[in-house]
Amino acid sequence: MTDVALINGDQNIPRREPPEEMRSAYREHSERIGMAIAAWNDLHANLYIVFWSIIGLHEDPRNDTFALSLWHAARSERVQRKMLLETAKLKLPKRDEYASREIPWILQQVDILSGYRNILAHTAIIFHQSPARIPKADPWSSNAKSKRFYALVAENNLWSQLSGDFWALSHYTAYFADRLWRPNKLTPSMLRPELFASPLLQKVAGLSPCSKV
Repeated sequence: MTDVALINGDQNIPRREPPEEMRSAYREHSERIGMAIAAWNDLHANLYIVFWSIIGLHEDPRNDTFALSLWHAARSERVQRKMLLETAKLKLPKRDEYASREIPWILQQVDILSGYRNILAHTAIIFHQSPARIPKADPWSSNAKSKRFYALVAENNLWSQLSGDFWALSHYTAYFADRLWRPNKLTPSMLRPELFASPLLQKVAGLSPCSKV
């Protein structure tokens, strides 16, 4: 919870930054969240390029504008991913058996991890009063799942695991975007990335790996 600074002894002025003794902890926490969200946004940008390519960029240049308009007409990222999945099911089997198998797998993994990305983006945090400054979900405003998630973060290197999974999925998605965008290019298969966060997240009480937060 944010406090206020006393100015001139009798006037409460809201702070424009965290309390001085907590600033370094907040900066470190913000950097970790920022890296994860940057990776997530990169992943979703590459998912759009896959969608754009499947729609049929090479069949009609006007599909570029059409694909972008359709993608952003969706009201959530989850709806965008569902739209991509259904488009892939409809068109990919005729074009690329490898992509038709792996793109649904990518989308399944993104759905699994999406709830935890939401926790990172939307949960207020406080810090244990210790030299380590370990973040925990704000006990007043956070739901039980967010509290359990942050308890798990404190016990494991979950920040780098989540960011690493997002980047790995983004790079794997970019590979398929390039493969579909340039179908005549000889593109060797890429190894499916190993994801490290999901086994840790299964430890969150009451959350299975496929739960949506």
